[in-house]
Amino acid sequence: MQFIDPANKQPGSDSGKNLIVGKGIAGLTLAFRFLQEKIPFQIVDKGDGKPSSAVASGLINPVVVKHFGLSWMGQEFFRESEKFYRQTEQLLNTQVYYSQPIFRVFEDDQQINRWNEKRAEGGINDFTEEATNQAPVFLKAPYGGGLIHKAARVDVEQFFKATTRFFESMGLLKEEWFDVKNLQPDGTGWRYKGDHYDRVFFCQGIASRDNPLWNWLPVNPAKGQLVSIKHPAPDPLLAISQKIFVLPQGGDTFKVGATFEKTTEPGITSEAMTHLQQKFDQLIHGEQHGFTIVRKYYGFRPTVLDRKPLLGRHPVFDNLFFFNGLGSKGYMTAPWLSKHLYEHLFEGGELLKEVDLERYSLNYM
Repeated sequence: MQFIDPANKQPGSDSGKNLIVGKGIAGLTLAFRFLQEKIPFQIVDKGDGKPSSAVASGLINPVVVKHFGLSWMGQEFFRESEKFYRQTEQLLNTQVYYSQPIFRVFEDDQQINRWNEKRAEGGINDFTEEATNQAPVFLKAPYGGGLIHKAARVDVEQFFKATTRFFESMGLLKEEWFDVKNLQPDGTGWRYKGDHYDRVFFCQGIASRDNPLWNWLPVNPAKGQLVSIKHPAPDPLLAISQKIFVLPQGGDTFKVGATFEKTTEPGITSEAMTHLQQKFDQLIHGEQHGFTIVRKYYGFRPTVLDRKPLLGRHPVFDNLFFFNGLGSKGYMTAPWLSKHLYEHLFEGGELLKEVDLERYSLNYM
């Protein structure tokens, strides 16, 4: 499915104003892309509702830690994410992107063999080192592990604070609830609360389930709970992965998570907190120091049945677009996908079939 803007407008100030609904990682990367290309836009979002973007780990890892293969389009996503966050840091005058090696702890000999097999195939060699039985001393890792040396993390809290401040200072962010009842056709575009927009982009995460324009798409919530802790044992520069992640946040502070729950029930649960602490204790020496919780988080990831994002144009209504379904890898995938969507709309590029929402168009009929 290929779409060229019907007005055949080129990037720049004459491209018409665009409304971005949602300031999660999808909406924000799209906003920065428009800013870069001088495309006029306005963001509207209240900023609560527990989106996963605001409480995510921010980990950018192209290697699948479960089976050790390269994730779908891992090379492309990783390259573009680094480029995007470095450029964004210059605009924000704030560091948000950090290199972050990850040590994947092995659970048995089969995982050692699988890691070596994947490296022999060549797909993950650019990102990993050979398996080792010499794990860091603070780990309980009798089978050793493998180092993913080419990975990164985004400081999620700092990113959201800085971007909110940045777009507010430019008058480009309205922190208010979006009410779809106030969206009405207006010529070739749309009118929302008195303002005309040539296009409207919906980047609402799981809130799209309550939007009658888009609730036919299979965006399913997957709840994630995680904690910020203080503990003296782990390496403050090395992330750990084995069923949970332990992610350095500076000094003796770490994020530990995350659960994956198919529920829409809000709130923190004692079961999840116990689960995370047990997994941490199974990985890390130093139980005598305790597990001091600094903060508890939860959010809802927007997942899709086929585990691919959803991008594209509404099958019936002109100039309504969707950018959603990034799951747990949004910080890695959103920069490339926002560029892909921009090129599709303004340069006539064709959407990848894997992400084109047209694959679910029969749901709308």
